[in-house]
Amino acid sequence: HSIIGKLWYDISDTWAMKLITSYRPYETYNRQDEDGTADDDIYLDTNNIFDSDIFYNELQLNYTGDSFNAVFGANYSQEDVYQLTTATASKGVLGAALPGTVGLGGLPIDTTLITTIALAGAEDFFTESLENTGEFKNYGIYADVDFTVNDWLNILVGLRYSVDDKSFTFFTPLSDFSLAQLQMDNFVFLVTDGVEEGSESWDALTGRLVANVQISEGAMAFFTYSTGYKSGGFDSLSIVTKDDPLDPEIVENIEFGVKGDFFENTIRTQVSVFYSTIDGRQEVVESLQPGAAAARPSIVNADEEITGFEITLDWVPYDGFRMG
Repeated sequence: HSIIGKLWYDISDTWAMKLITSYRPYETYNRQDEDGTADDDIYLDTNNIFDSDIFYNELQLNYTGDSFNAVFGANYSQEDVYQLTTATASKGVLGAALPGTVGLGGLPIDTTLITTIALAGAEDFFTESLENTGEFKNYGIYADVDFTVNDWLNILVGLRYSVDDKSFTFFTPLSDFSLAQLQMDNFVFLVTDGVEEGSESWDALTGRLVANVQISEGAMAFFTYSTGYKSGGFDSLSIVTKDDPLDPEIVENIEFGVKGDFFENTIRTQVSVFYSTIDGRQEVVESLQPGAAAARPSIVNADEEITGFEITLDWVPYDGFRMG
């Protein structure tokens, strides 16, 4: 559920104001089976408990004129998050993952027997946990202006400046599982030195430029150039992002097309081609860390290019019938 309040006020015939304020709490509980086997001795599940509270405010001014319309505004939001991630496993999972051959004094030894002896006296199940908290603040100002240049040309220009301040904490206590106590480290989540915190700020100027050209009474051509921004952040499962946060995403998009009615309004179509680049896209990959028994999801930055086209075609032979 959420609470939203809106206020509209007409300042004059050409100016109007709108104020928006909202509060949205959000909670999820996501427990799932992870072992992928029917073996009773091998059990692994994970659970992610997530709690988020977002407070959002926006002030907007609208201008309506003869030759142009404009929207100006500013926004502020704050999100407080809490996340608890747990992994519960049977000791049989460790028995399947840990045996192998290691070098001791230059001589190879089989650790299978050692593991078997250690697990025999260990508890049947153990749980490890990773706790995160975050405070995210966003500030922004923007303007968007729509110019009517003449009967056949319309120009839209928009700019936005955004600032993001984020702080994030990591806390992983040592499990009370006897083997974890023996080695002074966990098997799934690396133990942290108490509560460890990272913080960072990002900002970006983004915008758009759109040109609409009326090529006939029922058809127009359009050109769009736009940029976008998503702030950097922290990977809750990777404490190294405390000191080396994820980079922000920067998107650049170019699109050109034609849309309208042709052949005496019997063909209605939209055709466009586009090209996009994404610098620093934040995507989730399965990553096997050195010394880890299994891969786990992590967030990385990657660059991408997207090229494509889109065609929508409708046939309207007479009023009341359309096929596309």
